[in-house]
Amino acid sequence: MSEQHQSTRKCGYCLTERNWTWTGERLRDGSKIFVDEQKRRWAGKRCPICERKRVQATIECPIFEKRSVTKALEEAGYEVRNQTPPLQACRDGVTYPVVIRHATLNEGKVELESPMPEDENQVCVLVFQSVRVLPAKQIENLRLKEAKASTMISSPPLV
Repeated sequence: MSEQHQSTRKCGYCLTERNWTWTGERLRDGSKIFVDEQKRRWAGKRCPICERKRVQATIECPIFEKRSVTKALEEAGYEVRNQTPPLQACRDGVTYPVVIRHATLNEGKVELESPMPEDENQVCVLVFQSVRVLPAKQIENLRLKEAKASTMISSPPLV
């Protein structure tokens, strides 16, 4: 049975009013399947457009990079609103979407892998990627520092 129940709903992320149609079908867990006017499925309170952006941002932003970006945003005075991509940062009561761009240095010039966004109401974070080759002696020094730091943390407090 595929009767449709047409209505609109405000997306919890982009806050725009979008078509929200129940197809009359249910998932195995019993939840209803809602779609937009182009038959794209809603994901909870996210509209299909925001869900697509979230998935693309998750694919493009690994966890290590995300931690570095959120730390840099906090150091720059932003409050990171949501930890799941697409990231949002807030400053002075205004929430901005965070755009991450990868960059490299080539002969003293910054080269971006993709163009900068044209929207001024976004925070753009440049992530520079570099490669370091470490000889065995430097790796051993890093291991010693790491071991010393871990023993300092796990040692009992002095009385």
